[in-house]
Amino acid sequence: MKEEEEVKPFVSPGKAFPDVIFEQTSNNTYLVYSRSEEKFIVKNSPWYVFEHKGVEYIPLSRVPWPTAYLPKDYESEERLFNSIRDFFIAHLDVANELFYDVYAAFVMASWRPEDFTVVPYLFFLGPLASGKTRALECFHRLCYRSIMATSMSAASLFRALEAWHPTLLLDETEVYHRKEMVEVVALLNSGYRRGQYAIRIEKIEEGCPQIAMFDTFGFKVLAGTEELAATLQSRCIITTMSKAVRPVNLFIDEEKAQELRDMLLMYRFRNLGKNTEPHNPHSFLQNNFFQNARVIELFVSLLHVSPADLSLIHI
Repeated sequence: MKEEEEVKPFVSPGKAFPDVIFEQTSNNTYLVYSRSEEKFIVKNSPWYVFEHKGVEYIPLSRVPWPTAYLPKDYESEERLFNSIRDFFIAHLDVANELFYDVYAAFVMASWRPEDFTVVPYLFFLGPLASGKTRALECFHRLCYRSIMATSMSAASLFRALEAWHPTLLLDETEVYHRKEMVEVVALLNSGYRRGQYAIRIEKIEEGCPQIAMFDTFGFKVLAGTEELAATLQSRCIITTMSKAVRPVNLFIDEEKAQELRDMLLMYRFRNLGKNTEPHNPHSFLQNNFFQNARVIELFVSLLHVSPADLSLIHI
């Protein structure tokens, strides 16, 4: 009698398959959603382990990003978009208020990274005490699997991106002008387009180099006091920061951020793989400002998710 194949354990914060999506939540269990039936798969006990096609998935012992707790319904995508926009208005002051639409669309798109082949970076550029770190804090609270990478080595970044496909937030980007940071710049240059990999020699075994490939694709938010290298800056939607001229919340509204994350998780379950055409492609492509191919690349994923007319934003 043929022995049954052994189930392979795999530590993961969640994955999306054609039939099911599962995601780790704040109590270190999974929520499991049937894509075909459009409903949650429940059982008598929590999902501490989820088995799918011969692989036994186990949650991370510690999650390095703010998580959702329980999915929360939202009235409409437009209502969710406006709630995210209002969160940024309450916490961050920028000169051009149309940027708040960009930020809200970026957050929503970050919860559907599998749907895009090209994604933009956001770059907050300005002097000290101009709100750059506050901007990163806002995205850290709302984006999908958002990691604040203030003290990670290049090797750690490569592995985190490959394993978790997070939204990466990097502060003080001026340090990447240093020679020893060239690998991080290479990571950022490649990570805006799906299918571009960072290839590294991990070690030498018996005279043979062991090659590793790292998928660096994903949404990223950067902040710094100096401009980036031209190749990297061309991949960014840039906000020039200055000191706030109106009052904003002194502290992050954590309760509201949790509520929005719960809604965004529900948004991911419902919309991943759906609505793959931009809401307003004709006005977007006909706008003279967007005839530049790189600019179109920057905005197209945001147009997939935004109920606002981002084609009107000249930034």
